Amino acid sequence: MDTTEGGLTGAAKTRMLQRIRMLLERAASTDQHGSDKHEAERAREKAEDLLDRYGLDIAEVFATWNEDKVHGKMVKVRMPVPEHARQQRQHLLGYLAAVLHCQVRIGYDSVLYIGAKRHTDRVKALYPFLLMQMFSAAGKWMPDIGIDMFDPDAVHAGRESYMIHFATTVTDRIYQGERARWTSLIDDDEARANGWADKVFGPAGGSWRPTTSSNAGAAAGAAAGRTADIGQTRFGNGRNAIEA
Repeated sequence: MDTTEGGLTGAAKTRMLQRIRMLLERAASTDQHGSDKHEAERAREKAEDLLDRYGLDIAEVFATWNEDKVHGKMVKVRMPVPEHARQQRQHLLGYLAAVLHCQVRIGYDSVLYIGAKRHTDRVKALYPFLLMQMFSAAGKWMPDIGIDMFDPDAVHAGRESYMIHFATTVTDRIYQGERARWTSLIDDDEARANGWADKVFGPAGGSWRPTTSSNAGAAAGAAAGRTADIGQTRFGNGRNAIEA
């Protein structure tokens, strides 16, 4: 295996980056419930271990920015969404793809998005990274001391609301970063994505509006989203995924 003092090089490094990417994609698409939950956790842990062991950066995992012809190619992505926390996953992925200049269609058990490859690659990079944070933070949340903390249904509803508002807040932060570096190239990418999506899927229907039922969970999720790590400088092969 080709290595240098700092880690892998050449074909060995390429293979390792592909392996880590596959692990992260498996973690994002695997149901977070029962035995599948453990499989997803193992995949995430293995990816993190390989990143640390070989001194690799997450940006390198998703670095596919070879030439503008490739970057600007329109790409259609269908991401299956497991049943567990489906609405929350769809909200995070759908909003993330939308703020990163893609056209989005929410299916019953999937999210479809179309955009320039330069943007769909960023969605693929950021989604599992944000999803891990969302599940971890929501799983630790409990209502304030009171009767609700002994009511499993109330705790469940609170965590669902937590995730919805976490996702809304982090994607809004990413959008604000995108606004700071808007260019005519992005305008062109969005126009092409809109046109292609209308041809492939037909005109978009109503807007996606997930429901929440816990004010306490919603407030806590929004607060967590305001301080969450959104990968300021780790995604995009040397260019910021967002503005810090």
